[in-house]
Order: sequence, then C-alpha cells, then structure tokens
Amino acid sequence: MPSQQGYPYRALPPNTIRLLRVYQGAGNSLVCDLEVAHIDRLPIYEALSYCWGSPSDKIPIECNASEGLAITKNLHSALHCLRLPNQSRLIWADAICINQEDTEERSSQVRLMKEIYRCASSVVVWLGGPIEIDGNDIWPIPPLLEAAQKNRKRTELPIRHGPKDWGRHLMRPDYATNGDLQDKRWNAVIKSLILLLHRDWFLRTWIIQEVALATHAVVICGSHSANWDDFYRAVSYAIDLDYFSSESPETYSSMQNIERARRDLARHQYLRPLDLYASFRIFLATDPRDKVFGLYGLFDPSDLAVVELQPDYNLDLLQVYTQATIDCIATERNLDVLSFGGQDCLVAHRQLPTWVPDWAYQDRTKPLLPRFLSIISFEEHQWARTWRSATGTSYPVVEVSENKKNIMLSGYVLDRVIETGGTLEKEYSQSLPGREAAWDIYWKTLYAGGYPHGDEQQTKAAFEKWYQPFRDLRSNAVYLSDRLDEIKSSEASKAYQIAAMVGYIGNVTYRGAKLGLGIWMNRNKIPPSKILAFHRTLFKTKRGYVGISSRHVKEGDSIALFQGGKMPLVIREAKEGNWHIVGDTYIHGIMNGEEFDSSRCSMLCID
Repeated sequence: MPSQQGYPYRALPPNTIRLLRVYQGAGNSLVCDLEVAHIDRLPIYEALSYCWGSPSDKIPIECNASEGLAITKNLHSALHCLRLPNQSRLIWADAICINQEDTEERSSQVRLMKEIYRCASSVVVWLGGPIEIDGNDIWPIPPLLEAAQKNRKRTELPIRHGPKDWGRHLMRPDYATNGDLQDKRWNAVIKSLILLLHRDWFLRTWIIQEVALATHAVVICGSHSANWDDFYRAVSYAIDLDYFSSESPETYSSMQNIERARRDLARHQYLRPLDLYASFRIFLATDPRDKVFGLYGLFDPSDLAVVELQPDYNLDLLQVYTQATIDCIATERNLDVLSFGGQDCLVAHRQLPTWVPDWAYQDRTKPLLPRFLSIISFEEHQWARTWRSATGTSYPVVEVSENKKNIMLSGYVLDRVIETGGTLEKEYSQSLPGREAAWDIYWKTLYAGGYPHGDEQQTKAAFEKWYQPFRDLRSNAVYLSDRLDEIKSSEASKAYQIAAMVGYIGNVTYRGAKLGLGIWMNRNKIPPSKILAFHRTLFKTKRGYVGISSRHVKEGDSIALFQGGKMPLVIREAKEGNWHIVGDTYIHGIMNGEEFDSSRCSMLCID
C-alpha cells in the first residue's frame, strides 16, 4: 500500500466518503482539495479505475493547502490527464480518498465501494500513456471497431500469418514494418492491441466491480478515449478472429469475464460467491485478501444475508480465506468449493488447511465440475455431460472446529490409488461384456465425462483427429504392443486388465508428449483445447477404476466420497488420524452415484 504518512487525514463520519476536487490549471503540478460527502447525498463526481503503480516512485501534490501527500506516478499521470483547463473536476480515487494506513477506515470504505462506483456519473478507466509502434502513437480501437461494424471476416482482413504464428511473429521488432502499406497498418493495429491488453490494469482484481457496477464507463489511453461498449466490441472482435491463440488466453478471457459480470448486473443477475472466486481467480491483487474483498460488491443480496465474512482488514489471510470457504458451503449447501482446495497454493500461504482454496494461486487447470467451465473457459461453449453427482442427491454434513482449522465431513474411503501415469495416451480398443472398451474409458476420462464438441460421436471424432500423430509414432507402438500382450495374457481380472490397458495407453502418449510431439501437434493446429486432463495425472485404483486428479496424487492415496460432494476427492492420511485433500477427481463409472452408500458414512476430519 502506498504510504501516506505526513498527510493529516481526519476520521470520516459513518456513511461518508472523501472526494478529490482537481482544480483547473496548466503545467505539471496538481492542486487538489479533499471534500467529505454523505453516501446518501453525493454530488456529481467520477470514479477512477486504474493501477496504483510502483509505491517507490511518488510525486508530491498540493492537497488542502498541504504538500504532505505523495501519490504514485501512474495516479499522477491519470489526474493530470483528467484535469480540465477551465473548471475543477470532482473525482473519487481510492489511493487518495481512503486513508490506506487506517485499517478500520479501509474496511468501512470497501463496504461502501458498491455505492461509490454505482453512483458515479462515469467510471474513468485509465490505461496509462499511449502505445507507440515504430515511434507512432497507435490507438487500435477505431479500425477494429469499424471492421466489427462491417462484420468483416478474417479472410477479408490484411493478415499474413495464421493464428498460431501471429503473436510470435508480430512481436518481433521488424514485423510491423514488413509487407505492403496495408499490412503495415494492420500489423501495427494488432500489435498495439496486444501491448495494450498486456497492461497491468486488465488483471487487477478491483477493476472487475469497478467496471461491472458502472452506469457509464469510458476508457482512456494517453490522449485517446472510447466508451466501454465500443472498446469491448473492438477487443471482442479481435478475440473472435483468433488473433491471440498463441498468446496467454487468460489475458483476453479476462475481458470477457468482466463484460459478463457487467451485463449480469445490468439485468439484476448475480453469480454465486464461489462462481465469482473461480471465474476471477487469474486476477491479481497486491493484498491477497482483496481476492475476496474485491468481489464483495458483486454478491447477490440474498447471499450477503447468509455470509458471515465482511471486508475487514484486521483479519489475516487465513481467517479471510477460511471464512469465505465456510460461507460458500453455507450459501450453496454442497461441497463444490472443495474442488479448489488441495495441495496447490503459494509458498507464503502454506498455513492454509487443504480444504481452504488459495484464491491467490493462479491455477491454469480447468475445473472438472461442469458448472465452472462456462464461466472460466476462454472458448465459450456448452459442455454436454453424462454425469451429475458421485453422491446422488445427498446433502453435506459439516462440522467446523472451534479454531476453524479443521472441518469434519460425513463420508468414507471407497478405494485406493495403486498406480499413476501420464495424462495423454495411445489407442487400444477391446470390448468386454458389461464394460466399455479401454479406449472409450480412456478418452472419456480425459474429457471428465463431458462432450465439449456437441455429443459423444463428435467429441470422440475430434479427439481421435487430435490423437492421430500418436498412432503414427513407431517407437511408442512397439512399446505399447509388447506391454499390452503381457497384460492380456495375465491372469488378472478383466476389470484390472481394462485399467492396466488404459494406464499404458496413458504412459505411451505421455512419452510422446515428452519427446516434443505436443509441440508438433500445436503447429498442426489440432490442440485438444477442451480436454480437462491437462495438468492432471491419470491413475488406476485397486478396484480397477480409472480417473484423473491433481498432479500431486501418489500411489497409496485414498478415494473418498463425501455427502453433498458431486466430485470424489483424493485424500491422504495425515497425523493423528486426520486427512489432507490432494484434489478432486473424475473416476469413470461412479459419477452418477453408482458406488455411493450413505450407510457407510462416518465423520472424517480434514485439515
């Protein structure tokens, strides 16, 4: 937090905020006054959405005839740009209008944030200075907006590279100067857009509610501006043209998630707290508690009536994340939030129990629960699925310890992991009475029981097209055939043989990917972008089941079913008879409650 020591803030009365009056003028110096206003009697003002910038790079300004207030260089640039030549301008900017060193005030002001941004005449998004390409100030929005309005197809635009090569070639220093004049202009436009969308503002947690709550929003970059609707339409058009396939999709999907939240609020529709935490997990916050507090203004009023957690900076990270998890269970009456728990967390947050998600950890793994795919996936599509819940229609039985470090859940251990392997494998087809072929079990497991390409036939066809290079890899074929002959001739049960075959299919594909075949496939434009097994481990169980789970799963881990949990969980025995969560899991053949028996449940302690 930028230190504001030296400026004589006065305590704010209840339900009041400060507004910054920026006086007219010229030159680099800023003259301002802070004014207090009641939240029910606010004057006309604008709210600023921006990135604070480096706290070590500050510029002093004159405020209320005092020079004791220093602000970051980026905020100074924003206020300097917004200053009018002939009249003052009333602005709300959090770094100045909130005494950041007063935790009580910060907490109370965050609770008013929803009203602050909703009541502003406009929310001004400050993206920083201009984007320069070859010494020219390039603002990409007008040409993209014009192309979008004319509904020009990708083939009608001056593009010289396919989507996989575009970003890689475009960022070369000489790329925007190659080609004919029309190419140069279009190349510069797309390059400036990529550079613009990589600015810090686009992954800052607080911007979500700042834009979503705005009645009217305008985006400013240097001397250029556009209203939010035009800005989003231009960016969305570029995303739809698939210009950014080789760039990190999270950066661009963030725009789609922000706009979705904005449109939902305009229709008085709300995401549940857990959906908000999940969909904006890739966003960043200087204070990790703001990964929760920064979304508070987007909660449904009915959920706010249930949750116990209130923005309070006197609470530490463990208290905030733990109570947020308990609130998710209370508001939804299920255990979906546990799918985000497990072993993955920042090193600094290792004190979190394994049942409490670390929302500050940027996890690239797509969720296994279908409810989250539509709000997290970069590609918006419907995921048809063949399963509903591994525990049927049961409801959770939960007890939280007094210190909130442990949680007691009603459930039981169903099975154990006996072997782990890779996540992508070679084909093998064999039909057995009453059981699916190993190949069908394999590809359905990698998709976690979903059909993202429409239906079973279309999804299988898409997977087999992507998988074709592995069939042509001779060394893997020899390795596979020898091993499968050994499996088929063994005296093991048919169920175990199926599991073993799937396991070795997985090992072969994993070997191929490690040899660089995955890179070759990406270049041939057939990446399995909808496969949920990426960043997960394929495993076999003692009872012959096959599943995918966290990359942390080990042989000897247990498979547990808990009442009210749609997903089975991989758990690991800890000291004193307690358990740790390793991760959620999709296990083919038990996802509709086939193995759940409530009479076997007892209370298991998770820490």
